[in-house]
Amino acid sequence: MDKSKNMAPPKKLLAVSDSVLLNQRQAQRTAYLGMIDFIAEQSGVASALVARTLQHPESNSIGLPSISDMNRLQKRAKDAVALYLTKRTEATCSPNGLAEALTCLRKNLLARGDGSGASLVGVSALAPSALTVFMGRTELPKTLDFVYSVGHPAEKIGLHGNNSTKERWIRQLLPPNTWPSPTVMKAICALHHAKPEEAVLIAGNLGNEIEPALELGMKAVYVRLGLLDKETAEADGFAPTAPSNHRRPDGIVTRLQDLPRLPIFQRISEDGNGAIPRPNNPFDRGR
Repeated sequence: MDKSKNMAPPKKLLAVSDSVLLNQRQAQRTAYLGMIDFIAEQSGVASALVARTLQHPESNSIGLPSISDMNRLQKRAKDAVALYLTKRTEATCSPNGLAEALTCLRKNLLARGDGSGASLVGVSALAPSALTVFMGRTELPKTLDFVYSVGHPAEKIGLHGNNSTKERWIRQLLPPNTWPSPTVMKAICALHHAKPEEAVLIAGNLGNEIEPALELGMKAVYVRLGLLDKETAEADGFAPTAPSNHRRPDGIVTRLQDLPRLPIFQRISEDGNGAIPRPNNPFDRGR
């Protein structure tokens, strides 16, 4: 019997979106809540009512400041936006445990027979200079083969710390490319000589990343960091009651330590019984 038939299909490419690399969804949430608190403090209106008005402007009946004093109102608006941008920048960082999870994936999949020749890359809409700031102080550049910076004019990649060599972990895909987009997904697959079905996208945006990847034929893992278990409305389309022709993610996790344990990243045992070996997981150390 050909034992290779009992192995998981080879994966030539694992791509991790910046929605996971930088936990941008959580950063945006943190910044948004900070902005709401600021508006509430300035206007004397409860935060919950401010949030409802921002989400549904047509229902504004809470007495937000009038436009009688345009200069004052404009300054408050600018202050609110500036606060949002500052808080989002402060909260934009690689989530704890991500480097360990990706290291585990490399050890348990990429370094074994079914992952031979595979690449582990990041994809980001940030310019190289911003990537250097947000990721340069983490272990991720050592864990990833490199990160694609998508959609920015060519720029000279700056120096990192006291290192005298240029950053080599950043590669650019120039405009008109934008991320996220199916066009970039296909382009990255082509650059790695991988068919879409041989690639896996790990991402935290369901509508703009996961669903387009699935439609292209890629495998996809949905990472839902910072979301409460009860917040499942956006994943309802992948519930057991969803139409049979509605393709679901190949994995959904709310904790990074569960990422390497997903069946999609495990080999089926060679005896053909379908057992999945326990991964060599750095999260298990010290237990």
